[in-house]
Amino acid sequence: MGSICRKAPLLAHDSAHLLARELDSRWHNQIERRWRSNIGGLIVKYYHEKSFHASVHYTRTKMREQYWIPHGRVYIKKILRKICKGCAMCVVSPFGQPDSAPYPTARVTATRRFETFGVNFFGPIIIMENHAKTKRW
Repeated sequence: MGSICRKAPLLAHDSAHLLARELDSRWHNQIERRWRSNIGGLIVKYYHEKSFHASVHYTRTKMREQYWIPHGRVYIKKILRKICKGCAMCVVSPFGQPDSAPYPTARVTATRRFETFGVNFFGPIIIMENHAKTKRW
């Protein structure tokens, strides 16, 4: 693997900035725990709100200008799901349609073809019945 894989973040003693340094494996878990603590969530929240609730990708890009986060995209996504309720409302799935009611039995009983079917092609037919005009369909 390249030299990038051997680099890991380290908190500087005099500031809150993270520096990339070559570390051996015993430091890796301590640094991971430090990011998983409350300070990492506060930094993510700061950059997310500073960028007016931008996406995970944009928040990660802005944070990478000063910080390196192990598994950054996954970590930022998890933190934003917990702390940013406004963004969580935009991500939720819509309410599903309820199941439809069953058809009435009168509409689904078996009948012969065209037994209950009628077509009105011409409109009413006027018939003379007892010297009076009546309409028939």
